[in-house]
Amino acid sequence: MADSTVSALAIFDKGKELNYLEKNGEILFTAEEIGKHLGYREPAISISTLFSRNQNELKLYSSVIKVINEEGYQRDTRVFTEEGVYIISMLARTNNAKQFRARVALLLRRIRQETMQAALENARRAALTAGAQTVYSLTPRKKKLMSYAVRYRKMGLGVHSIGKLMDCHGREVSSLLKAAVALGKLPAGHKAAPMSSSTEARHDQLPA
Repeated sequence: MADSTVSALAIFDKGKELNYLEKNGEILFTAEEIGKHLGYREPAISISTLFSRNQNELKLYSSVIKVINEEGYQRDTRVFTEEGVYIISMLARTNNAKQFRARVALLLRRIRQETMQAALENARRAALTAGAQTVYSLTPRKKKLMSYAVRYRKMGLGVHSIGKLMDCHGREVSSLLKAAVALGKLPAGHKAAPMSSSTEARHDQLPA
């Protein structure tokens, strides 16, 4: 990992004060924090010693970054990734190691779930925005045409057949059906139902 930018500590589970850093989407833990939760009397020194003795295993999962402390000052701080934390907790073999690994795993699971939920919410909002923009861009006549296209599609007609009935080009029908999907009037990937004998609507019924 490369040395870089300034990060600030965030707190997970305030009752137990498990602090972490977030940098470029990655969760990091300081040597001080790891050592404290592993039960060392001198947390930072103990983890530094452990790191020095096991650099071959840990160097890929550690870096030194500038951290803003509670007083607002910056200081160089050694941090470790998720993999680094697990390796250190295995090497430490303290009574607290197993419990600490479990808490780190819980933290990372929560963060990933929250990230996924945020991404889904953003996608939902984007879809709603796109749908709203589609509504505003449709003229009253096109809205009518879209309602016919949706109805015919649900009856079992393909784009080409719908175009013939509506006296429209296939591209326009496709555009109308895509707008209907964006607006929630037609499910994405909708499979048309089989045609019934009552499918006799003609384009002369459409608005001018």
